[in-house]
Amino acid sequence: MKLFAYWLVFAASASIALVHGLLWRSWLPERVPTHFGINGVPNAWMSRDGALLSYFAGVAITALVLAGLVVLLPRLPVSVINIPNREYWFAEARRVESHLRISRALLLFSSATVLFLVSVFHLTFRASQQVPQSLPFSEAAPFIVAFLACVVAFVVWAFVAFRLPSAPGGPTP
Repeated sequence: MKLFAYWLVFAASASIALVHGLLWRSWLPERVPTHFGINGVPNAWMSRDGALLSYFAGVAITALVLAGLVVLLPRLPVSVINIPNREYWFAEARRVESHLRISRALLLFSSATVLFLVSVFHLTFRASQQVPQSLPFSEAAPFIVAFLACVVAFVVWAFVAFRLPSAPGGPTP
């Protein structure tokens, strides 16, 4: 898949966040719970506009930082890119392909991060509709586990994708 397709996935996740926030605007109460204790009971609130501003700002900053890494990656010195076997993968013959591999993975990871933020805010917004307002950990746990699985998958992918290739009929160089 071309890098453009990964940018489209990323743009779709950011668009989902925008539409999600705009849809919830008319349904949120004036006072929105924004932090919950371990028992699921809210212990901090914001105005509706403040909660939405936090949502949009959090998603925008996260998206811009992660997408910014993709844009800056080819311009960064190789010494600041931390992957296994960096010298091998960033040798002149493999540099462009290595940048593309990392960019594709970062865009997918960025999309997963934005969608995780959407899920967290969705649960928070939904909790504002309940009487009494609450957010049980059992509702958030599947999203946390799914995002942590994405983090682990990203790390495992990096180690597998950037291992040294085996020489035909011989040991790994």
